[in-house]
Amino acid sequence: MTDDSLIQTIMDNAIKAGAIFSQLDQEQTDRIVKAVYTAGFNNRVKLARMAVDETKMGIFEDKVI
Repeated sequence: MTDDSLIQTIMDNAIKAGAIFSQLDQEQTDRIVKAVYTAGFNNRVKLARMAVDETKMGIFEDKVI
């Protein structure tokens, strides 16, 4: 798969997901947002390490809450 086709696939999937997401009611949306927040919060140390490793910017210890 080329970079262009991968990007197109990702964009196509995002458009499909957005269309589905727009049909959800507020309770369903709230549950999804809470789950995304919880996953991010629970993995904040791992994500901070990944961000520093990938970008070579910042100091990992400064990103840990």
